[in-house]
Amino acid sequence: MTTIAWRDGVLAADGRVTYGGSLILTDNCKKIRRLSDGSLFALCGDPVLEERLIEWLENCEEGESPPPQGKDFTAILVDHDGALSTYEGSGDRFMPMYDGFAAFGSGMDFAYGAMEVGATAEEAVKAAARRNVSTGGVVQVERPGLIDEDEED
Repeated sequence: MTTIAWRDGVLAADGRVTYGGSLILTDNCKKIRRLSDGSLFALCGDPVLEERLIEWLENCEEGESPPPQGKDFTAILVDHDGALSTYEGSGDRFMPMYDGFAAFGSGMDFAYGAMEVGATAEEAVKAAARRNVSTGGVVQVERPGLIDEDEED
């Protein structure tokens, strides 16, 4: 699966993609996507749904509910102001989260534990990677907001 952590305006995700629980396909997947308004989107679970949800987020009307999915996943959205919300596959809307930090995915217990004792989002994902076989590889770290195209290179 994956581990995604959020704390202090930073979203971090591991780069590992697995198949069947035992095969590592890659350790360099970018799991956090920046939307056109500067919001950040990430998904734990079925990656096939990612493009469908991103397309909906880019084109939905204010207050419009996401299409029901009925699948096992958690979509994470950090808006351009840094507010965190999540959408579960069986739900009908993105729900705001108000805690100072959050973690998602197969390594979330390890990430939460690390953040409870002061770890950053990046450190929490790295801690999860040490103990969770479905978490590993390059850790991607992003902050919401629009970026200058020159900064991306």
